[in-house]
Formats: sequence, C-alpha cells, structure tokens
Amino acid sequence: MAMTDRTAALRALIEAVEAGRDEDIDLLACEIWHMDGMCREPLDAYNGSLDAAKALHQALLPGWDYTVGWATGRRHPVASVWPHDDNHAEINVESDTPARAWLICILRACLSQQEAA
Repeated sequence: MAMTDRTAALRALIEAVEAGRDEDIDLLACEIWHMDGMCREPLDAYNGSLDAAKALHQALLPGWDYTVGWATGRRHPVASVWPHDDNHAEINVESDTPARAWLICILRACLSQQEAA
C-alpha cells in the first residue's frame, strides 16, 4: 500500500472509530495491516478489549509509553501515548471506554508517524 493510500486509510479508520461506525473498522484495519496480522485488534479494542489495545500498541508503537484511566474532572476515560525519545507531542484522547480512547491514541500516533515519513 502506497504511503498516501495508507495515510488516507488511517484517517478513514480514525474517523470510523470516532463516529462509531464499527462495521467499517475491520475492513479498514485489514486494508492497512493485512500483512502484519493486526486485523482483529482494532475492532476488539473498539468494543472494549484492553488486551487488544495493548497488543496493537506493542505491535505498532514500540518505544512508546502509555497511560489509560480516569482523569479527575472528566466524564469519560482518558488515554495518552508518547514516544520514549520525546520527539513528538503527547497524544491524549477522551472516549466512551478506556480501550477506545487508547485505540484512538494509537491510530493518531500511527498517522503522525506516517505523515512524518
């Protein structure tokens, strides 16, 4: 998949997750990661699996740290990801479930890496 196609697919996947279009998540994830065996994890994380979000994070963001939980004064769980080398800004997301917030962080980090390449 060409870089611009992958970038467009990542944007579409982020949009599907944020809009709650779970029927598009599997299709888009398999389009992006079909050779990497990461097709199922995005939908599982979208549906609340922290194990799937962690597997996706470890596979796609080696060298990045994360936090997932409830922040004071927030109505929804918050997730954050940031690289060990601190060359990028921290990505923070609030969403309906901890796994979904983490998934969106992961996808946004992948998009930022893709755009920087």
